[in-house]
Amino acid sequence: MRRLLSTARYEVLPTAGIVERIEEYVAPGREITVTASTGLTLEATLSTAEQLQALGFRAVPHLAARMIHGRPELTEIVDRLAEAAVDRIFVPAGDATPPAGGYVGAHDLLVDLSSMAAPFRHIGVSAYPESHPIIP
Repeated sequence: MRRLLSTARYEVLPTAGIVERIEEYVAPGREITVTASTGLTLEATLSTAEQLQALGFRAVPHLAARMIHGRPELTEIVDRLAEAAVDRIFVPAGDATPPAGGYVGAHDLLVDLSSMAAPFRHIGVSAYPESHPIIP
């Protein structure tokens, strides 16, 4: 059990006080994914990821495609994460209905991302082998 806990990856919601709680209970160097939720803001996700990265954690922000307005905003996000030395992201479609912009699913965002000088070493994606109720 101890070995499993020592290599655990954490996932958090970007709520008030979460960075302080992580800093108190989790050793630096751990991977911590930061969700993107329509009940919160993408700004909260990005800010939390930046703070965690600065504290020595490996932050993995979720870039929910349906929450991003389009390529100009995606470019700003990529630049911002590069400046914060965040080199891992997770790209789900997200649940925003309707989508904030032209990204209907993760694939649409990944197409734009692939044409940028993105700094990411690891990109996680979601998949729906049995289909999804709102993602084509």
